[in-house]
Amino acid sequence: MKNHGHDRVIINISEHTEISLKYASAALALGMEINYVLVPGYASIPNPEALVKPALAFIKSNNLPQTGSLFINLSYTNPWGFTSSNMQAITSIVQLLKEGYPGPVGIQSISKAWDTITRNTDAFKALPLYQTCSIGHCDEKPDVNTPFTPYGGWIKPTYKMYDTGERYRDCDLMGLTVFAY
Repeated sequence: MKNHGHDRVIINISEHTEISLKYASAALALGMEINYVLVPGYASIPNPEALVKPALAFIKSNNLPQTGSLFINLSYTNPWGFTSSNMQAITSIVQLLKEGYPGPVGIQSISKAWDTITRNTDAFKALPLYQTCSIGHCDEKPDVNTPFTPYGGWIKPTYKMYDTGERYRDCDLMGLTVFAY
């Protein structure tokens, strides 16, 4: 089943709140694939377990599907420091997720944020890339083969955010953008 022509959704589980559960329940009721995003905060840079363990426990304790991708959001709004500590934190988060989550683990970012946070490392190029955009600055093409300037070792994104022009006010899903592959 699809919602407005789309069959997958991405849900922020960083704060593992009731609203995240509400969105997940709505997506499941519509038969949509659920994917997740974790947004590192101040506490998770020196202690990645503070981010990962509660998020994985939230998925498991609420019997949410563990087959969709789980992305680590690397954006300007995260509290990143020096490149070496950033790389160490990202590596630890990826490792903890791979140990505790059976679905694919990936990176959610944009080229400028990736360069600022990691100095454009290609150390994570084997992970799927979810190419994001700023709201109001997304293209309207769901095709991942649309113009893309490679960064971080990625030749093209595995997934990309794009603007559908639709607003999902008739269901419980946040939907300014969706993603395609």
